[in-house]
Amino acid sequence: MLLLIGPALAERWPEALEAKLTQGRITSIRSLSSEVEDWDGSNDYHVLTLANGLKGVFRSEDEPWGSVAEAVAYLFDRRLGTELVPPTVLRTLTREELGEAWPWETDTRPGSLQLFVEGARPSEESDLVQPDRANSEILCFLLGRYDNHAANLLVAPDGHLLLVDFEGMLDIQQVRYGEFPFLRRGGWHEGGLSGEEPFPFDNPSKLVDPTLEEIRSTFGPWWGQFWPQGMNLLYKLLNGIPERTIPYVIWDGRLWVQVKVRSRHPAFTDFYPDITMRNLERLEDAEIRTFLREPLGEAHLQGIWERRRQLLEAWKKD
Repeated sequence: MLLLIGPALAERWPEALEAKLTQGRITSIRSLSSEVEDWDGSNDYHVLTLANGLKGVFRSEDEPWGSVAEAVAYLFDRRLGTELVPPTVLRTLTREELGEAWPWETDTRPGSLQLFVEGARPSEESDLVQPDRANSEILCFLLGRYDNHAANLLVAPDGHLLLVDFEGMLDIQQVRYGEFPFLRRGGWHEGGLSGEEPFPFDNPSKLVDPTLEEIRSTFGPWWGQFWPQGMNLLYKLLNGIPERTIPYVIWDGRLWVQVKVRSRHPAFTDFYPDITMRNLERLEDAEIRTFLREPLGEAHLQGIWERRRQLLEAWKKD
């Protein structure tokens, strides 16, 4: 396998690609499942072919949540120089652009359009080489992308890693570097944090091999009023959870559940590319604010700033 180490960002993905993705005339739209073998994700992923020769993955929702995360992740990736997230822009499509091929009921559809990398495949552990491996751990921890698995960490034909699907960064989290995060359930992305008491990482309660009814009765008062089907999903994922045990905490008046599924390991590296870490060190609060878009708010900013602190502390100790 040919491995290309460390080209400058402008060499891999020229900035002009952003304008081409934003302004390019659409010539066709197809479901992502028709382009990617064994795709089992949402039906609202489509591949757009543009008249300028580019292809892009268009992600959309009734409310622009995950699509915002994709575009924001690209801004951070570009700022740090980690070169892992394909160019991604926010774009609103119109029925007029696609005519009879238009797949939605409304006349407009907001979403994100991400450069489609032909020939990319799910990664294996042997694909994860430096500096891409370290940069992926750093970027994922910084942004709170906790579901790092083969389908989200791809390998391009040139050997470079590609990070896609940053929806997890929408979850408000409490985490220590090298551990799985506790995710706030109920209220999801809404509201800030009081921070009046330290988070009890070392003393969580635990549900051991719970039934669905036990999950509902324990978590329902906090979780069920917002997304009751989430508890059903958690029950289905039990077989992938170590010892079928769910650690949880009631803190800041909310439920926090530790996630240990659909990820190879917690985000961590003992190798810190110097240029990445110096770019991270120069990343200030005001600049982070310019990157964030609704529904990413103050609590997400607090989380990114705290995870930045932990990364810089680990780097300086190294």
